[in-house]
Amino acid sequence: MDDDGWIRGDKRELLMWVPPVHRTGLYWPCTIWVAGGRETRLDLSNFVHGSSWMSCIGP
Repeated sequence: MDDDGWIRGDKRELLMWVPPVHRTGLYWPCTIWVAGGRETRLDLSNFVHGSSWMSCIGP
């Protein structure tokens, strides 16, 4: 994640933005422990990006 809260792909393309309130306690796959009162876990099981981003929205 860069300083502006953007998570980028392998080619530096913008994938998703994380709001400031969730950045400190963001749980990464390599995270062992999150200290503090807030932990944020992302469920990316339906995550899509690029020109297909609307396919994650149900009918």
